[in-house]
Amino acid sequence: MPLRKILLILSLALLLSGCQWIRRDLTPTPNLMRTHTPTLTRTPTQPTITYYPMCTPPLCAIGTSEVYYCAETCPNGCGTTCATYTPPPMCTPPLCAIGTSEVYYCAETCLYGCGTTCATFTPPPKQP
Repeated sequence: MPLRKILLILSLALLLSGCQWIRRDLTPTPNLMRTHTPTLTRTPTQPTITYYPMCTPPLCAIGTSEVYYCAETCPNGCGTTCATYTPPPMCTPPLCAIGTSEVYYCAETCLYGCGTTCATFTPPPKQP
């Protein structure tokens, strides 16, 4: 065997045996930076069942203007009553003169046309 191969084999053997000696001499040191990571576990729980009363609303008169009515909150129908529906009044506004500067006018709140009057429209003065 050539000298070169022998030296290569011996150096590899020495290197490998040295690594084993180093491994045997090393003692593991605790890793002080590692912290304990808590594991999350689920605890099965039974769902809480809350019972609410169920109320049957009264029978309102069929074919009349009675409707179901709830004054505030009526959870599950409790507190619902029958009430007579009264439609809002409808007022006919007056006829303003056609072809003039009269317009419909409401001084305050004129629900459903009640309270409207005719007024003469005066245009604002022209600015120079």
